[in-house]
Amino acid sequence: MAQTLIPPNVARTEDTVWSLSWKRLAAALRDEGKYGCVVETGTTAVTSGGSPFFAIQILEDTVFAALTDTGASGDAMTGFTISAGQVIYGNFTAFTLTSGKVRAYRSY
Repeated sequence: MAQTLIPPNVARTEDTVWSLSWKRLAAALRDEGKYGCVVETGTTAVTSGGSPFFAIQILEDTVFAALTDTGASGDAMTGFTISAGQVIYGNFTAFTLTSGKVRAYRSY
């Protein structure tokens, strides 16, 4: 059974930021490779190469040593564990893992 992204009884104007983010990720997963993605399983620094990552899917419990999000403010998301299965959203231009495995999806 196919999953619909927009239930028939929900108007587009009622979309929440979360549901729009989920729809964007679902579209990226469906069109995997359209804009490209990077899978990182080591501790090598990864840069976006001019096309920022809009989502990072955590494949295995992960700790970031560095995470550059050009649209974020506040504390850095480094030094603590993010559980497998989570997805973080932002405008990421670079990251380095301390441990774990991730898949980063390009914006364009």
